[in-house]
Amino acid sequence: MTLQRNDPCPCGSGAKYKACCLKMDKARAHLARSSVDVGSAVSADTLPYAFWKRWSSACVRSEHGLLYELMWPEGEMRQRVGSWESFFDALSGTFLPAEPSWRLVKIKLDEMNAWLLLEQEVEKSRQHHCDLALLHLYRTVDGYRVRNILRQEQCERLSFAAFGMDTVEDAVNARIASGWQRPDLADRQEEEEAAGEDEKLDSEDRANEATLVSETEAL
Repeated sequence: MTLQRNDPCPCGSGAKYKACCLKMDKARAHLARSSVDVGSAVSADTLPYAFWKRWSSACVRSEHGLLYELMWPEGEMRQRVGSWESFFDALSGTFLPAEPSWRLVKIKLDEMNAWLLLEQEVEKSRQHHCDLALLHLYRTVDGYRVRNILRQEQCERLSFAAFGMDTVEDAVNARIASGWQRPDLADRQEEEEAAGEDEKLDSEDRANEATLVSETEAL
């Protein structure tokens, strides 16, 4: 007999099934369908770039069980999402950047960590704007695991410059700060200065001509 939403919960709590264990049973069923052996997906030899590709693939395929297992149990991300049931329940509000909407642009490494700088181009008020995110991986004996995921608004230091990358905008701002002017602005200023000099010379010529005429008439 199929258990219905309004039936008494089989756990014996006395509450209706929908108000008791239904959500957890759905989470367990989804976990069973979406789980992939994490050892076969990511090994100790998996490099950060390959991890990113597998992570993105799991997001696209809705392999949420694998995504949960790819989070380091002691990391900030796992602590934030809590249990698997809590993770499943909050999936719609959990930030999980992945291809193709997010692009990997830079990787920084040390002995135990990998930081992946991610970029997403979005259009706001008809102007292109880049959102940044940080995927922080921690090296365990079984391979890399996600320690934390941060968006730009959660980390003020998250920028291209923090990864040793100079953007075109940064380069132009640095040159302007040193006294450099954009060529188009400099050309315009030179044209204005030249026009001003020409007008000044014309005024002087007209004044000299008027003086000469006056002296001639006086004679």
